[in-house]
Amino acid sequence: MNPPINPVPTLGGVPAETQSVQALVELGRSLGKPIVHPGPGGEPFLLVPKGYEVKDISAHAPPTHIRTQVNLTEPASFIAYVNRFKTDETLIFATVTDSSASLRAVLDYHGPTDIPSRLAHVATFACQPTNEWQQWVKANGNKFDQVGFATWLEEHQDLIVSPPGADLLKFMETLEGKNHVRFNSAVRLQSGGAALQYDEDVELQGRVNTEAGKMVLPNFIEAGIEPFQGVGKYKVRARLKYRIESRKLSLWFETVAMHRIVRDAVAGVLQQVQEKTGIQPLAGAIY
Repeated sequence: MNPPINPVPTLGGVPAETQSVQALVELGRSLGKPIVHPGPGGEPFLLVPKGYEVKDISAHAPPTHIRTQVNLTEPASFIAYVNRFKTDETLIFATVTDSSASLRAVLDYHGPTDIPSRLAHVATFACQPTNEWQQWVKANGNKFDQVGFATWLEEHQDLIVSPPGADLLKFMETLEGKNHVRFNSAVRLQSGGAALQYDEDVELQGRVNTEAGKMVLPNFIEAGIEPFQGVGKYKVRARLKYRIESRKLSLWFETVAMHRIVRDAVAGVLQQVQEKTGIQPLAGAIY
């Protein structure tokens, strides 16, 4: 008589031994499957069998969020970028100094909930002085001789709006043509300008005679200059200054309220950003 055959234990109709093997296979598979960390934008990681280490695989996985800092050079580009990626939580921070301003938009800033955001997507903009403004600032208060000042005016005459073209040209020609005269004194005119008295040696028929002359200087010069890239031109007014030493003439200009020009240009940028993005820049910085 043959001994009875023990039935194979089953679970749900599947042999228990087979189910155990399948469970081990599934466990092995899970150890090689990315597990996403809880929370918004969590980075994927792997549990590796050896010691059950945690391995960061974010460098090899599709990105879960934008992580970049973009530097823009003009207000219009900054506004366009912010408008493309902004959310309800986007904030813009503004740092303003006496000579410039910088904006920093954190496009993925924290929301009003307790869940923090990454603050990884950032756009920045710093007011970039134009070459014309830098040259004007460099020359401001710098003393020139007659020819040097005439040369500077000639090189920048496209910026000068007053005196007008013809008067400016005549003024430059006078400065260059009378660079050997000997100045005596100056008389203030009702217009605010000055009449400079000078002696000039004139040779006529082999004889040298001294003749008196007069050079009229305007009180102000005005220019139209764009202080920063993309902000448009501003009216720049400067007082024309002179000094007579050892009968030689020195000339320079001093810009009227230069800090106000910068302040107005910066205020214009902030207003433009607020109007076109719908986000009010906050005074301060984030690090």
